[in-house]
Amino acid sequence: MSSRLILLVTVLAVAAECSHRRQKRIVGGTEAPVPPVDDPVVFVTKQEREARVYGLRDHLTGYYMFRGIRFAEPPVGIRRFQRPVPMFLDGDVNATDWGAPCLQPDVNGALVGSEDCLFLNVFTPALPDATDGYPVFIWIHGGGFRRGAATQYEMRNLVNKNTIVVSIQYRLGSLGFLCTNSKDLSGNNGLFDMILATEWVRDYIEFFGGNNKNIIAFGQGSGASAAYFLGMSKFGRGYYNGIVAMSGTPVSRSAVDRQPRVASRSMATSTNCPDNDTLEMVRCLRELPASQLIEQDSKQETSAKETNNFVDDLSILLNPGPVVEGKNDLRSLPNFVTQEPEDSLAEDNIPDIPLLTGVVKDETGGAVHGPFKNKITQMLKSVPDFLTKILVPSLQKVVPVIGNVTQQFVPAAFTKYLNPIQSDNNNAKIINAVEKVSQALNDAIFNVPAFLTVRNWSKKRKAFLYSFDHDSKKGFGKDFLDGLPIIGNSAQTGKTSHGDDLGYIFEPNNIFGKPLPKNDNFNEEDERVKEIFTDLIVNFAKTGNVSVNAKSKDGNFLPLSLPSFFGDGDDNTFLSIKANPKISKQFKFCEMGLWTGINERFTSAVCSLFHVDLKNPLKTVHKTLMSISKEPIIPKVGKVVDLLDMDGIPNKVIPTPKILDIPKTLPNPQPNKKIEKVIPNLKKTTDVMKVPLGIPKNPISLFG
Repeated sequence: MSSRLILLVTVLAVAAECSHRRQKRIVGGTEAPVPPVDDPVVFVTKQEREARVYGLRDHLTGYYMFRGIRFAEPPVGIRRFQRPVPMFLDGDVNATDWGAPCLQPDVNGALVGSEDCLFLNVFTPALPDATDGYPVFIWIHGGGFRRGAATQYEMRNLVNKNTIVVSIQYRLGSLGFLCTNSKDLSGNNGLFDMILATEWVRDYIEFFGGNNKNIIAFGQGSGASAAYFLGMSKFGRGYYNGIVAMSGTPVSRSAVDRQPRVASRSMATSTNCPDNDTLEMVRCLRELPASQLIEQDSKQETSAKETNNFVDDLSILLNPGPVVEGKNDLRSLPNFVTQEPEDSLAEDNIPDIPLLTGVVKDETGGAVHGPFKNKITQMLKSVPDFLTKILVPSLQKVVPVIGNVTQQFVPAAFTKYLNPIQSDNNNAKIINAVEKVSQALNDAIFNVPAFLTVRNWSKKRKAFLYSFDHDSKKGFGKDFLDGLPIIGNSAQTGKTSHGDDLGYIFEPNNIFGKPLPKNDNFNEEDERVKEIFTDLIVNFAKTGNVSVNAKSKDGNFLPLSLPSFFGDGDDNTFLSIKANPKISKQFKFCEMGLWTGINERFTSAVCSLFHVDLKNPLKTVHKTLMSISKEPIIPKVGKVVDLLDMDGIPNKVIPTPKILDIPKTLPNPQPNKKIEKVIPNLKKTTDVMKVPLGIPKNPISLFG
């Protein structure tokens, strides 16, 4: 073969490679001048299809945005309540406008969005070159699986650090998560939307400059719980290189819908669809306007708020969400969540990938000192020993139990933990007691699930924990998550609460993608925290480790590397995120010992505040969220019931019942066997607050 022919073949090969990658130009062994800025157009050749995707360039920093790309066929008509059908890039694709948000209520209750909402957005610092590509975040928005949209999050701060972010949308409320516990409507379609979006990223992200072998599942709140489910599911194994989870875990009480049939039966009844035949019910619901289904979700949410206590409002799903479908039966389509998340962690049935997770220092503070303050204040004034006799037993239902263990709750230790500062000023005592309520809610709803998750994850793989401790009064939570019960107004309460950390990573848009008024009052510390927080997340994506720059005594910035949390050890290392970040050990050492029943912790010298006699602890059996005690938790039952819902005035009076003498050792019951055989004459009830709190509310659920 002649040298000319060899040269021609070589040129053609290079040209073919350049059909989807732009190469740096080299002349005479030195790099050529910087070429002109690329137009925001991506050329795709994949699966015998060719496409041109037209996007935008950010006018401030020049990064590229491709908005409103369909990754699935519209989930309407016959596709409602079905798993998503992929949609491929083909022909000319206009990616300059946001896609519609998924159908949901706005803060005033009006419906916004569309059932046709399965879009994603790609934000990239540069179009493809000869490198291996940038790390890729798949961003999953929060909102309680009921609210929110990818359009709300501007990705400039992450993209400017040479990462790609793909923000995705998934069906919300009943359209995404309605479940009948049957093959006709097994639920979790919203999770399948997320997996399909991930598969789109794996197929196409290299054409946008990304590395499809380095994808991070990244979410906040319910989006954080979803990120875990994606990584832990068989559908997602091998797809992700890590998980970043902000203020959410797979074992949070709000991560899983424990009573999906309640919502589906309510939906059928309210829409005059059959309830006893699930197939006919699904067919009937498909014929209804999507708006009617979401309006029914709103009615269910309102009803739940009217009947729930405030702990439930802050900790559980108020609408359909992810469900545990159970093991595959080899007849129907494979399930997404086949095992209880607590069991997956206990049995180490989790992916071998690193984890970065964290909490905000006062997650519930905005709500407790905001919309719930009056109700809590009235209860503190009206109910004797409300903190220890009412609040703690209610919160014990919230705390997850991992592993086949018996947790022990010691009332005297909780008394010391919640004891308000003594003062002659009654108002000062109430204010301090409200703060104690907030601290207890923070621990039970957020800190304990994060602690247990990272503790189990780090036994065999890297896991990192942070606490966002910066004092922020910007109120970013309302910008991104307005409408959730947990969202107060941090700008008014002075608390750095749930969602407020989002403003240090993203810039907020409204739900239609229009920028909200820019927060120009960032001071030097705010800017520093934004730099630290984004560095933390980006470095994790690039290296699988966590490092930030901290200011030393001489004013220089030095690298700070965070060790893994360290399994069952007592190091429990975490990063406190402030303007000057700090690595600390023993994350909430005493509080976590108290709530998780690690008795040796709060009997140690470190936890001298909690030193108590460990006789007669309240025990919680595996998978039980109630306490069992031979002595009543409330010494004088008969005063008030429904205490967590009261407005300061007892609403019912009941006679003091006989306290049952429960055997010290309960037999090991078989599944579905009634415990009435162990505790005679115990009547079932569906409301825990309408029986003495020392008695289980539902004996069957004790071991279920």
